[in-house]
Amino acid sequence: MARGLSDADLLVSLDAIKASHGNVSEAARAIPMSRSTLQFRLSEALGRGLITQATLEQWRRGEGTAAPGAEKMLRLERTVSEMGREIAGLRGAALGKEDILKAITGVHAALPLPAPEWLNWVPKGVAPRQAGVPVFLVSDWHWGEVVRAEEVRGTNAYDPEIAERRAKRTLSSALDLLTNYERGPWEGSVLLLLGDIVNGIIHEELRDTALTSVTRDVVTVLPILRDYIDAFASTFGKVHVACVAGNHGRLTQNKRFKGAQEQNFEWLLYHFLASLFATDTRVSFQIADSPDIELDILGTRFLLTHGDRFNGGGGIGGIWSPIMRGVARAQQRETTWRSRFDYMVMGHWHQLIFGSQFIINGAMKGYCEYASTLGFHPQTPRQALWTVHRGKGITMERKVLCDGTDQMHSGLPRSAYLKGF
Repeated sequence: MARGLSDADLLVSLDAIKASHGNVSEAARAIPMSRSTLQFRLSEALGRGLITQATLEQWRRGEGTAAPGAEKMLRLERTVSEMGREIAGLRGAALGKEDILKAITGVHAALPLPAPEWLNWVPKGVAPRQAGVPVFLVSDWHWGEVVRAEEVRGTNAYDPEIAERRAKRTLSSALDLLTNYERGPWEGSVLLLLGDIVNGIIHEELRDTALTSVTRDVVTVLPILRDYIDAFASTFGKVHVACVAGNHGRLTQNKRFKGAQEQNFEWLLYHFLASLFATDTRVSFQIADSPDIELDILGTRFLLTHGDRFNGGGGIGGIWSPIMRGVARAQQRETTWRSRFDYMVMGHWHQLIFGSQFIINGAMKGYCEYASTLGFHPQTPRQALWTVHRGKGITMERKVLCDGTDQMHSGLPRSAYLKGF
């Protein structure tokens, strides 16, 4: 492999050649780049299998010269899949996180830093109690899963097409609430990515019913989350992104305790995002190496986790028993470490709840066959949003409706449900 040339570099060069109908000289002038350098990159791409000679000949005949779409997606999917296998291999070699990142993605210099100082800094001319920070929680998208309306009595339907529509509506709704219904000034913003963004293949039924592979799901979600981060940075001036991997993105079928974060497609997704914003001073990242992240926002302490380590929830007490027990144990542990939190924040349970000591996120996926079979309380697709002010803690709590409605469509067939949104 040529030193310094990633697959992404070669894909950019291939796009230029494709746009020039396979004419290397014309593509080199358009980039611009010397013809010999571009020819070398083409040879390297052929050697890595990113393109075939037959495809190159098609371009030269003027066939298939439209903007790259599915073909590029397949190449990126292959790259993510290979990286997943490399992570497992490198972990087996007992390498550290920095070694893995450098070996796989080349983003050694873009490793995320701890929470930035502005999260506890008050700008000049603004009273300490006026500076606020909006916090948006993103989790449990389960991108790639399929929920059939007829299996949940018409109350929900979900597939990659619906997921994309909901993701766009969720972002616009969150920004609408913060810009038209809440008033600043804002010191910046916080985006929490707390796992199960992709659905994964940890259960047999998920593999059997998924329309897309987990690697394709990572490739699809990457630009969507990039748009989320860019939108928050543009709207509020700064955004801090705190990330914890969920249980559905793990590379292994059985749950791991050692190296669990690194053995997860979402860990890779988060570092891809960090590399995209490595030179953007508006954006900072905090990516978990353990199941939890501590985050202090204007004096209010949050403990961030995915939530899958809490067991139970099937009894008459529902999810309250395992949650309250888990929060109490976590608080006891933190006290032993001479640290306490005001709120524990998690996803996983697919029930949006603002509690006195915890915040649980809803699911963009919405109600599913698993929840229906076990008799869990149905809830429309939603994500959590709140604001924090110094000296006051959480000052606003909102549900962001991913479908723009809070109505369950009970009894509707799948076709009617889809027409409603």
